[in-house]
Amino acid sequence: MKNKEILNALKDISFNEKGESFVEQKFITPLLECLGYENHKDYDVYRHGDKAINFKLNYPPVETGAKKVKHYNPDFVPTIRKKVFWIIEAKSPISISFPFNYEYIVQGLQYCIHPEIQSKYLILSNGIDTSIYDAQSALYLNENMYEPILSFNQRDIINKWSDIYDLLGVENMRLKIEIYLQKYYEKLCLSSLDANYPSKLSKTLTQNETKLSNDIKVHVNKLRAENIDSGRQEQNNDFKNKSLLELEDILKISNLQRHVFYYYYIDLLLAEYNEDKIINYLIADYERMSYFEKEHCFASLSTYYNTTSNQVLKEEMIIFFREHRDEKISLINKCEALSLRIVRKSYVLRLYPKKRKEIIKYLETAPELERFVNKPNILSQTYSDELLTHYDLFQSILKKSEGELIRDIKLYENFEKCIDESYKKAENELNDYERELGGGFAYYGVGDKIWSLPNILKSYNIQI
Repeated sequence: MKNKEILNALKDISFNEKGESFVEQKFITPLLECLGYENHKDYDVYRHGDKAINFKLNYPPVETGAKKVKHYNPDFVPTIRKKVFWIIEAKSPISISFPFNYEYIVQGLQYCIHPEIQSKYLILSNGIDTSIYDAQSALYLNENMYEPILSFNQRDIINKWSDIYDLLGVENMRLKIEIYLQKYYEKLCLSSLDANYPSKLSKTLTQNETKLSNDIKVHVNKLRAENIDSGRQEQNNDFKNKSLLELEDILKISNLQRHVFYYYYIDLLLAEYNEDKIINYLIADYERMSYFEKEHCFASLSTYYNTTSNQVLKEEMIIFFREHRDEKISLINKCEALSLRIVRKSYVLRLYPKKRKEIIKYLETAPELERFVNKPNILSQTYSDELLTHYDLFQSILKKSEGELIRDIKLYENFEKCIDESYKKAENELNDYERELGGGFAYYGVGDKIWSLPNILKSYNIQI
């Protein structure tokens, strides 16, 4: 949708009395965005005016005798993982009209064949008209390098967008180059009289296959880690901007957060209450807390324990931990945990197969960053619904009598037994990215204790 709006705007730009800078800012830059560049650091664009870039041409590729030639850089150098496949030369529509003169084409093609660039395509544009030239096919396959392989007027940009994106888009760039490499492979093969040469050449071309594959895996893992770190930092910044009430709203509806969350939370409590009041504030009405809230209570107290130097308060918290760490799960929490398990198992049985098909279909045409780095998963799509369902169910559970809770627990247990065999089969078919560590909600409340509470204490290095 966004690309469509940008392309519509590009189609209607007026270049009347506009110079090269206008073409660069108002036409080339939005065009690059639509093609997928600069949306991620793996798709950087170097500009001739950038001061911080590594990219500088040390010398022109062609000298004319002893005559000095000015040292220029291309206007735009889009990259994919720091690899250059094409360059852009922007021109002023005031002084340079279409069809483009030979001298401007030569200037751009010299950049393409420069040892520090070696790009396949040259894009020459004055905003009104744009032409794309294939420098390498001309060099190696005897095609005419001065004839564009695609030209378009700004008025035709929407109609020709499919061809433009197929050629230059970050996800499609390799496809045309693969065809070119195949043709060049065939040319090399047919230059030999040795019938075994095609096989020898194939082995030569692929001898670094394992290393290259491993290098790609390392880079993908690095991107995944960076993505996780970025998400955590964004969440941390979000925590910092929330009030005490807003953080407590998160506690009511979600399961356990990271340690950093509780440090923000304790800091806000210390700003609001006297130190000796915080423990009572955190454990108030503990018996009627949800499963999640009890986890939050333990994590908050553990954070406070590691934060305060008051030994009296520390001893008070230790007494609380000892009393509740291994206590039998209450009827309220048992009923709640059963409902959590049933919702998760029902989702895996009914919703996951449908969602998995939708995701597989989407990934067929999804960008590489989503297919290999930020791969969507079913859990991320259902998790919020599960939390909201849990919150609503727990509010209704709080209103039930002991007899009603015992009745509901029996009903839930019978229903769980009915679906467990099917669930275990479905669970074995889950992909790694569809699982939660330790089984997640499907195993909440199994047994007669809240098993996560001792683990919380352990994670905060609290010995009792």
